Amino acid sequence: MEMKIISKQNIKPKSPTPEHLKILKFSVLDQLCAHAYIPFVLLFSNNQNGPDFITKTRDHLKHSLSETLVRFYPLAGEVNDLHIDCNDTGVYYVESLVHKSIAEFSENPKSKYVRQLFAYDPDSQELVTKKYVVLMQVNIFSCGGIGIALLTTHKLIDAYSSAIFLQTWGQTVRGCSENIITPWFDVSHVLPQIPTLPKTASMVSWPLNFRRPKCVPRWFVFDSNAISSLKDKATIMKEKKLSRVVAVVALLWKCIISASMAKNGFRRKSVLSFAVGLRKKNTLSLPNYSIGNIFWFVNAMFSSETALELSSVVGCLQNSIAKIDENFAEEIKGEKGSLKMKEVLRKLEDVYSKDEADYYVATSICNAGFYDVDFGWGKPIKTLHGCPDADNPGVTNLIFLSETESGDGIEALVSLGEEDMKILEHDDELLAFASIKPTPNF
Repeated sequence: MEMKIISKQNIKPKSPTPEHLKILKFSVLDQLCAHAYIPFVLLFSNNQNGPDFITKTRDHLKHSLSETLVRFYPLAGEVNDLHIDCNDTGVYYVESLVHKSIAEFSENPKSKYVRQLFAYDPDSQELVTKKYVVLMQVNIFSCGGIGIALLTTHKLIDAYSSAIFLQTWGQTVRGCSENIITPWFDVSHVLPQIPTLPKTASMVSWPLNFRRPKCVPRWFVFDSNAISSLKDKATIMKEKKLSRVVAVVALLWKCIISASMAKNGFRRKSVLSFAVGLRKKNTLSLPNYSIGNIFWFVNAMFSSETALELSSVVGCLQNSIAKIDENFAEEIKGEKGSLKMKEVLRKLEDVYSKDEADYYVATSICNAGFYDVDFGWGKPIKTLHGCPDADNPGVTNLIFLSETESGDGIEALVSLGEEDMKILEHDDELLAFASIKPTPNF
């Protein structure tokens, strides 16, 4: 794809960060997340064009970002072992002109084109040092459409935090004076870090078989009608509410277990690590716009002896999620939480150290709020996510859910080994609810 980089710079906060805010400690949940950059792209259509529009838009985005960073000052800092140095280094900011219309691009977003939208240069000293919290590229398409590509470190920022930041930046661009978002960065006061944890400690101890050179990704799309039918089929007890995310994950997991059985000729125990949000847990008392990694992975284990029925898989998943209740939130809170956290991590390590099961990870950014971001050009026409590193073979045994443009459907990125995927993509039960998109985003 033909494009031209027109600038590279650091955007700093409009006013210096006060001395008493220069160090932001990680929470224990941040501590357990890797310093890896998570990529998102938001595509906005726009009928305006011409040199004046491009110049004004470029200037306004940069000035408004500088204003926004006064409130989001840690995002302009640098990553350290157990904290962010809020030293106003700035957000790494790149601008480009893309010689393609946004409609043409979004119709078939090939992986090599998506990678070009990111502020990503493998030879860049900035990335070699891996210090930036946020790297960003603003891509202006030939039609006037704009693609904002964001790389944020998972060491501090989860998907919800990214969406909060983008929504606030959008408010600033639009000149909003009411209901301005005020972020809250003091999650470590509620969930303090544990300095004695080893640096390798993680919520998910990814087994070696999660990374394979032959990783095959596929997009399965569930529209609102299919999700409604799936929920009806999957609900065990009518009085027990079933979310659309759990329904879709349960179906995919069941079909993946079937694929593994067809490949191996027998059924292995299956373990699914599923990300569960903690933001709404009352005992944590976190403000609405808390910034950080505020989730936990539960491990659902499906026995090789249990009848492989959708209702059974749903029950297994729901029972595991139910353990992340108000009591769990209370147990991991405060200084006393360090003992509970160490106990939980020991159990996780024990689960993943054994080669007696198939292991999978599922996570969702549905309802994170990316489609609520508005810079004055309307809501995004599409959001993309994927890996900007062409040399990364990807992570296999992964389920990643996001919303469709309409907001009422789900797109599921499933990444498996070649043999498993060949079986899964022809599963009749899965295809009764989902269609396959021809081109994944990375």
